[in-house]
Amino acid sequence: MIKDDIVWYSSYKWLTKRRWLNGEVEDGYKSQFSDDLVKYIGKDNLANLQERANAFREKDAGRILGLTKSGKVRYPVAPDIWLILKDGGLKFIEGKHNEKLDDTQLVGLALIKKYLDCSIAIMRVYPQNDPPPIPIDYSDSFSAIFDML
Repeated sequence: MIKDDIVWYSSYKWLTKRRWLNGEVEDGYKSQFSDDLVKYIGKDNLANLQERANAFREKDAGRILGLTKSGKVRYPVAPDIWLILKDGGLKFIEGKHNEKLDDTQLVGLALIKKYLDCSIAIMRVYPQNDPPPIPIDYSDSFSAIFDML
């Protein structure tokens, strides 16, 4: 049991880069983040997730979905926020204002949902006095990606 929820905000490329699994990162926040990945996700689960994320890049599925840049399939991207809940559960959140979710971010969420079997969400963030952004339904795109994994 964890005393309080732990919240990580990062733009780290932990979903595809082995150094996060092996702890080969600089000291400080990156080192603590790496330690928490192994501690709360588990080394075997993290290794499997990274293997699947990197394998997706090699699959035709990425090309079919149009996830290319200069002819190469782009890497899946981890979401902005990672919550480790008091009960030990995990939740991953991608935060957006008015911009559209990038397909590589959707792939990252689908990989995490499928192989970590945890909660994911896309949250719209906006100033209190602004009108709420128009919601975008990613259900069909997410399902197509999830089924290709």
